[in-house]
Amino acid sequence: ADGQNGTTQDNEHKSKLLYNMFFHPPLADNHVDPDYEYPPPICKFKLITNAQIHCAIKKLSPLKAPGLNGVSNIVFKRCADQLVPLMGLIFRATFTLGSYSQEWKCSSTIVLRKPGRPDYSVPKAYQPIILLDTMAKILSACVADDLTYIAEQNQLLPDTHFRG
Repeated sequence: ADGQNGTTQDNEHKSKLLYNMFFHPPLADNHVDPDYEYPPPICKFKLITNAQIHCAIKKLSPLKAPGLNGVSNIVFKRCADQLVPLMGLIFRATFTLGSYSQEWKCSSTIVLRKPGRPDYSVPKAYQPIILLDTMAKILSACVADDLTYIAEQNQLLPDTHFRG
């Protein structure tokens, strides 16, 4: 391995270089003032609806790789009518009880070669793919849509910001 330019042909060193490139250590200081006084909320929290879950499922790409539990997006897309009422109960309980499933917090990172790169001995020739639990992705999509709506309705984003 060449410590100067981050190139290697050895798999062990390649693994270390990729790890260092994709997984930065956490910041020592989170820069949050413990005495900060937050303004009052701009809206009341609303629980996720079944309609929101249906919309999030419709947006899923059917052929993406499944998360750690092995359930692929196509299962959710094809069985949405049966699953959404149960998912709605689970998602609403997540907020009501203030409990988030430990399984939803887990991910797996797979490193793939970027196609057409001339030199695969450098870390920038690879890209990480994060596999997340599909239930967690659907819940996160619902929350993200809510936050986007709230931010747009209350003009919290600059005019130069575009959705996405």
